[in-house]
Amino acid sequence: MPSESPDRDVPLRWRAGVFGLVGALTLLGCGAAPVTASAPRFDTPVPASEPRAEVHLAVTLASVANCEEAFDLALYADRSVELVAWDPPQATCGPRTVTIRFLAQRTTAEKVLSAAKKAAASASAAPPSPAASSPR
Repeated sequence: MPSESPDRDVPLRWRAGVFGLVGALTLLGCGAAPVTASAPRFDTPVPASEPRAEVHLAVTLASVANCEEAFDLALYADRSVELVAWDPPQATCGPRTVTIRFLAQRTTAEKVLSAAKKAAASASAAPPSPAASSPR
């Protein structure tokens, strides 16, 4: 006697119903989560009322390609750094001055100086440059 396939014991309409039910429950489960749109934390604007402070530094950048960009990116990794402005902009990696504006409630001038020392060959506090006005 030939053995019967186990699939023949379950009618086709029952199999289709089970697969349909499983599919519907899967879609319902995946679609049940509420979708909320929110800006990423790093892209959220800072209120104008939040206090800012500036630190003026004398830095010597490492002699590498794109030394200024590498310094800027290292400082901007800290989201409390708002602006890095070179006094005046130059095309060299030698000794220069820079003004860094930061969010005073989120970090301190000492932490900004520490980050600058890590990103540059050397960095120290400096008086504001007379040619430099407040960073834009």
